[in-house]
Amino acid sequence: MKFVLRHMKSQDIDQVTGIEKEAFYPLTIGTSFTIQLRNKYSRYLVIETRPESAMSAQLSMVAGLFGIIRNLFIKSPSEAVNIAGYVGIWFQGSEGHISEIAVKKRFRGKGLGELLLIGAIRVSISNGLQMMGLEVRASNVQAQKLYQKYYFQENGIRKGYYSNDKEDAVIMATELIHSNDYQRKFLDRQRQYLDSGKQLNINI
Repeated sequence: MKFVLRHMKSQDIDQVTGIEKEAFYPLTIGTSFTIQLRNKYSRYLVIETRPESAMSAQLSMVAGLFGIIRNLFIKSPSEAVNIAGYVGIWFQGSEGHISEIAVKKRFRGKGLGELLLIGAIRVSISNGLQMMGLEVRASNVQAQKLYQKYYFQENGIRKGYYSNDKEDAVIMATELIHSNDYQRKFLDRQRQYLDSGKQLNINI
């Protein structure tokens, strides 16, 4: 199975809506993905899963921060597309704000949440944003550890942020993502992701 990170298309909306409902239940978020795909101040990425045999690499490796490995694939229109996860990035002034990040339940534990986070950071850097931020449930320690791995730090608390149970949200933010120090550390984290045996197939 191959996992490819790419920009979301209108054809993906039904599957992404299903992932949103599964991941955030009992909250009803109801993101209007149709509107967001037309919004110049937002970007949505998805992870597409495809059988190894159905994918043909046109480009195997591009060196550098924005292309440690970038594989572009040819696919037949008749092949079914399966979406494993998605992430939304909103441009709020100079901040790239992660609005949602979710992986379909049966694909969890494969490092796809980290792949989505890598993609979100790349999008924010390539669009000239200065930092990144997000909110995460206070009880979601696993997610907080992932964000900390990519140098998000706690920056405050939003009391009673989640409507279904009034749980607090932890506000997290990065340092300046265009600094040489951050980009060096970000590159190292991507190398570690590859060294762990995971795929970094990115087409954004």
